[in-house]
Amino acid sequence: MSQKNPTTLKAEPGQLDTTLTREFDAPRELVFSVLCDGAAIPKYWNEDSHVEQFDARPGGSWAIVVRPQNGWETRFRG
Repeated sequence: MSQKNPTTLKAEPGQLDTTLTREFDAPRELVFSVLCDGAAIPKYWNEDSHVEQFDARPGGSWAIVVRPQNGWETRFRG
């Protein structure tokens, strides 16, 4: 992993929130728009990913199925 832009993860026991921090060498508006666009997810997660549901608005929900090359299927939702 590059030490120039390290990723940090904060997850406290007993809490439902996690905070993932990473600095990108890209305009803020571009990073935000890509992270809020369900159609862009397969481009940066895995091309075999399938977005079942994606609503990035406050209170929205999302569901993504990732199918890596090893054949296992993993579902993420929130």
